[in-house]
Amino acid sequence: MSRCAELTLYAAARGKLIRGAITPFLADLLVSDESPVDIARKHHVAAVVLQASLDHLADLGLGR
Repeated sequence: MSRCAELTLYAAARGKLIRGAITPFLADLLVSDESPVDIARKHHVAAVVLQASLDHLADLGLGR
């Protein structure tokens, strides 16, 4: 990840390069040692959004 003007994700997963803007919430899900529930609370994210985010990251090959 890059912290220039905005957070940018750079990842290689399942033979693809993934690059794009990413929210602080998603960045924390990817790199923080905190539990996903604690991260969601810190970012004021609802449980349903947390689960959808975890599912989407897993579909991309970026799950925890």
